[in-house]
Amino acid sequence: MIELVQGDITKVEQIDAIVNAANSSLLGGGGVDGAIHRAAGEELLFECRLLGGCKTGQAKITKAYKLPCKRIIHTVGPVWNGGSHNEDQLLADCYINSLKLAIENQIRTIAFPSISTGIYSFPVARAAKIAVHTVDQFLKEHPGCFDRVLWVLFDKNTKESYQKEVDLIEKNLDLADSVTESRQTDLQVFACFFQSVIEQDRSAVVICNLEHEIIYMNPSAIENYRKWGGRELLGQSLLNCHNQQSRDKIEKVIEWFKTSKEHNMVYTFYNQKQNKDVYMVALRDQDRLIGYYEKHEYRNAETMKFYDLW
Repeated sequence: MIELVQGDITKVEQIDAIVNAANSSLLGGGGVDGAIHRAAGEELLFECRLLGGCKTGQAKITKAYKLPCKRIIHTVGPVWNGGSHNEDQLLADCYINSLKLAIENQIRTIAFPSISTGIYSFPVARAAKIAVHTVDQFLKEHPGCFDRVLWVLFDKNTKESYQKEVDLIEKNLDLADSVTESRQTDLQVFACFFQSVIEQDRSAVVICNLEHEIIYMNPSAIENYRKWGGRELLGQSLLNCHNQQSRDKIEKVIEWFKTSKEHNMVYTFYNQKQNKDVYMVALRDQDRLIGYYEKHEYRNAETMKFYDLW
């Protein structure tokens, strides 16, 4: 998804929009800004005059005119002033607001320069860290909105700084996948080990990992969740079977489980229609939380404390 190249952003092809590191007047200047205005032609300057400038951290959009892309997103980066004047957040805002504007305009491929690291003197390594991690987080929060995010960087040193941050993200992603796979295996072993016991339970039992993916359902659970697909729910998210209020409650219980190894079971809901209590129980490998199970049990006199964790 995130790519890096060294080159001239005005000559990038097969990109819907490029981002211009503009000044607040939007009327052109030096560096990338001047190069984009020269390549796009005088019509760009005329359109920019109608926009009324742009504040630092904000973004505005124009046509691209003679450039090979369709649109230009203009954003104003912060001038480096020692780091104590909100420069980091303003730089992050440049990327966030540019991406938001891209989504609003159905832009799926976008190219950035290294904002603020030219005449605005933002330290390159610091800018790269903010830029790459801000965009990565935005993409995670807006899945499916972009097909390609490209940085077109002017020199080798700048590209190396950005590459370092991209490599770090990829390394963390590989580690996260490894941890998830390990937890998945632990849960599958748990389900197999207790399968003969759980399958005889007349109460519905659903075992999930921490991403709420259903690992196991006993026969009672398959019947209980029949209207949502029954056995076909294996590998799907348990949250799809709950309304938003219940989803929020499940998420809060998971966070409660994480706060202490003593937090292992809570009564979360009474299903009046079916006369069933619903419980969530933490599943741990020693002290490490690896998942949970949800159990629906026909109601008896309940002595546990009702859902009231905080």
